[in-house]
Amino acid sequence: MFQLARGLARRGHRVAIVSRPGGDVPGEARREGLDFLPLSLKHEFDFGSARRLARISEDREVDVVHVHKGIAHSVALFATAFSRRRLVLVVAREDGGEIEPGLAGGEEAAADPAAYLDQ
Repeated sequence: MFQLARGLARRGHRVAIVSRPGGDVPGEARREGLDFLPLSLKHEFDFGSARRLARISEDREVDVVHVHKGIAHSVALFATAFSRRRLVLVVAREDGGEIEPGLAGGEEAAADPAAYLDQ
């Protein structure tokens, strides 16, 4: 997550890490100079987190949300229903599988700004 976020930030994209407030993620985001936004992410049907993510996407004019892990997948999906923006979700696979070339649209497909949702 941080490697991709760093790379996008170096290319001039606005990047924010959205995750639970505890653990190592907030400190790592600060060390990397990335915005960190806390989100409770209590469970797969955490509509409060989904609404907050939708507000974040609207306030920050987010185009792409890159999600990791099960709870984040469902919360981000619900956020697309609550948001007035048309968000693109990019889902990280936990099985270590490769994404087939061309599915992500190549390097030029990176959008600005992006939010990364962990947990």
